[in-house]
Amino acid sequence: MASAIIAEPEGPKSHLWYGVDSRITMLAFIHSDFFSGQPGLEFAIKRLQAVNPGLKAGYSRYPIEPATIFQHDCLTNPVDIALAISRFENLHPGSLLHYKNRVYSYRYISPTVRAFCHAAEGVNSSIQHRKREIIGATVKWLIILAFLCWVAVKKYQLNHISARLKLSALFLYAGGIPVLIIFIIGADYLQQKRNELIYAEQSHGLEKLRQIDEGFAYFLNQLSAEIREKLHRHINANLPLTQQKAQIASMHKLFAKDYQPGSIMLFDVAGRNQMSSEGNMPFPDSAAISQVSKEVLEFLNASETYRFSLSQIAKPIAIDIGYRAKVINNFSLGDRETYAFFSCVGRTEDYAASGMFYLFWRQEDLQRRYLELVMRENSGLAAYFPETDRFFTGTAKPGRQLGILLYKAASLLVVREAEIINHGNVILAAAMRGNNLHKSCLAISVPIAVIDDRMRAMYYRFAILSGLFLFFCSGGIIMMRHRLLAPLHQFKESIEAIGQRNFRYRPTLVGNNEFGKLSKALNHTLENLSELEVARIVQENLLPGREYRQNRLGLLASLSQMSHIGGDYYDFFAVNKDVSGVFIGDVSGHGISSALFMAMARSAMIFENFNEPEQGHLMRTLNNVIYQMRKSGAKEYMSGLSLFINSNTGEFSLLNAGHCPPAIIRHASGKVELQMCKGLYFGFKEKYEAQALTGKLETGDFLVLYTDSWVESVSKSGLTFGFARFEQALLNCCDSNLEIFANQMFATISKWESERDDDMTLLLISFGEKNGS
Repeated sequence: MASAIIAEPEGPKSHLWYGVDSRITMLAFIHSDFFSGQPGLEFAIKRLQAVNPGLKAGYSRYPIEPATIFQHDCLTNPVDIALAISRFENLHPGSLLHYKNRVYSYRYISPTVRAFCHAAEGVNSSIQHRKREIIGATVKWLIILAFLCWVAVKKYQLNHISARLKLSALFLYAGGIPVLIIFIIGADYLQQKRNELIYAEQSHGLEKLRQIDEGFAYFLNQLSAEIREKLHRHINANLPLTQQKAQIASMHKLFAKDYQPGSIMLFDVAGRNQMSSEGNMPFPDSAAISQVSKEVLEFLNASETYRFSLSQIAKPIAIDIGYRAKVINNFSLGDRETYAFFSCVGRTEDYAASGMFYLFWRQEDLQRRYLELVMRENSGLAAYFPETDRFFTGTAKPGRQLGILLYKAASLLVVREAEIINHGNVILAAAMRGNNLHKSCLAISVPIAVIDDRMRAMYYRFAILSGLFLFFCSGGIIMMRHRLLAPLHQFKESIEAIGQRNFRYRPTLVGNNEFGKLSKALNHTLENLSELEVARIVQENLLPGREYRQNRLGLLASLSQMSHIGGDYYDFFAVNKDVSGVFIGDVSGHGISSALFMAMARSAMIFENFNEPEQGHLMRTLNNVIYQMRKSGAKEYMSGLSLFINSNTGEFSLLNAGHCPPAIIRHASGKVELQMCKGLYFGFKEKYEAQALTGKLETGDFLVLYTDSWVESVSKSGLTFGFARFEQALLNCCDSNLEIFANQMFATISKWESERDDDMTLLLISFGEKNGS
């Protein structure tokens, strides 16, 4: 690896590069224009991209124009690059700019040149960027979850959720809002407090950096005093330097070991260097220092100096030698910055100065020596030297984000960062540009865990306060729950008792509030339902069994009620050993009034059955009963159909009172025949008049009696079932087993209807073989 020194020929400076190993010595002179001109920039760009293939680098003349942009092996539009890097005019070097899915950065090269590099987004990452990604993903999934919940509610209509659960959710919501507000306010307060702690810690760090910067001046003064003391202890002021070579050689070794300067020089009055120049750095030039020393010594040893002529370099040193000899000074020659200590030896008070002593350090080297001492007592300290673009820390090189912070300090004087990542650790940092530490930047970092430790006490106090708030809030919710949910529980039990037909249950709530009034209403409702239960029991006892047989005749009755107290009624009985009587009726409406109508009809049936009943007389008796009830103010009416059939021959007689026409399923033809017999509703007129319809069932035939709800059943599309579909259903469902026949009929109508709003009765009568079913 080669190193560089400065050569100073006439005209622009050149760099002398040299490299030495056991086999070869190499020297190369490279003109400074190469580094600032086009060939050097293009070489550097190609070299950078070879080492970092993911980066695309280039440079541009200033002011920036697309035509002046040079980029190697890159197809990015120069207009986009010009627009991107032109935005850096108000930004600091080392910062990143996002533009059109790429990340740009730039560097100042000279007043007329800007260098830049860019890469695809996603190459770098940060805490804030990661937080935004996590928050974005969380919000996305929450939106999806909310949408799915909304769809589920709309699709499944979650109406089965109890009111108690809904009220509990309402209480939680009502209590959750203030809790949420408290937590939001608390979180904002804690975040603000955390930011204050971070700012205070950064301010403390900046104050420490200022003390370190000011301490460098004290360090230089202390170092200067120590060097002067050792210098005067080793050099005899009364002897010429040529007579003190042993002491000078010993002093050279001592100073080289203790102070590690770049150059040590001791010139006598003749301008001769009395110390070995071996190991000295090539700057400042010893010939120039020799001439300066000779002029200064002549000036100091002259008794009259008003006519004395000095060079521009020697003049400030000679005139202010008393002050400059006490401190370590900045000393610049060419483009090199150094620190210099110089002092006269001999008897200057007697105009007998014998020599000029010099120690030179590279500016960065002496600053690094001071910082090494400081970093032993201050962890987290880092330095940056913009002139050489070097970092200095007590351990490893700072991470990229901490390096960017030091870059910012070079142009913005003071910068702060709350959270950055340095070698995998999250830290807070502050940086400043040095004042006494000339052309350097200092940064100090503190692990964010220090702030987190201080915040834990605040989190603990906030948790206690939140717990107390939740305790009182929960107490209020529990009290409200007792006042509201306990009554709701009784109401729920009342509803369940109704569903279980336990009408003896009574809610125990009292008071004049809404719950008390509702409790009284429920008690009244339960009393009414208890009465209805009695009516239901009476109605169930009015109906005969489901099955009946006589000779060749078989009958099965099926009743599906819309309510517990319906309006459909049927009855069957033996008129004599050969004839059976069958009756089917339908009372308009439901409830107790329908039950009373049915009770009256049943009473008439029982009365008629004391003697051998006569079909016409039976129908007239029913008409008279219903007529008298309607005359007394009853609003209901009743339809009915009477069938008297010989169970041996199959001969039958029908009398109709506004009921649906019976249907006969002929075994021989496989067809359905409606028996169209006419008659008015019971009670429509005072006297019942109707013409009997007679007929005969053959072996294998079926006679079907039914209520109007079969043909009036409505589908989801609004169509009625009608007689045609009813007849077809009879043919499709017909079976010698009347139980199967009935089940298939009810299954058919259940598939058709959207909802049932009336009782449905079906009487199936079969006529079989002699001595068979």
